[in-house]
Amino acid sequence: MLRRLSTLVVGIVAYSSIGCGSGTTEAKAFCSVDKRERLELFRSYPIEKRYELFVNADNEPSCNDDSLAAGSYLIDDIVAKDSDIDFLYRKLEESTDEIVQQDIIWALYKNQNRLIGKTDIAKLAIEKSAAMKGTLLDRIIGSTIAVDHARKWAYEIESAANSNKQDKS
Repeated sequence: MLRRLSTLVVGIVAYSSIGCGSGTTEAKAFCSVDKRERLELFRSYPIEKRYELFVNADNEPSCNDDSLAAGSYLIDDIVAKDSDIDFLYRKLEESTDEIVQQDIIWALYKNQNRLIGKTDIAKLAIEKSAAMKGTLLDRIIGSTIAVDHARKWAYEIESAANSNKQDKS
């Protein structure tokens, strides 16, 4: 029991020291702008910059409201056009960071209407989510919520891609 407790404490300390509260300089500058203006500014950026802010803003404390993490209010504006989906696909392909993969899958899930017939994206989302193990802290405390969400979203993406493909025929 004592060993498990000490492992938990070490895990929490290690987790909190890796990136927690350490947003990028760009995220800090972005988050210093009033929230209403921030969304308009976000929408004006090219996908590359919107993506970087989306995946990094949650680590910047000034970006998070009392009730919402930054990604929660930026998610609806990450994809502005269909070519942004291709960009997210490439980022998902490249990423080895599970948290970033979860964010990308979430963004794709929120934009299912743009995934007509894109079964390659659905397949990749399912592969990435199936390989997820969760963060160290998740594994220590036995939580699978984030991974479960990513897997659910991936299957929803697949369903949307396949049903839309059939509807087009």
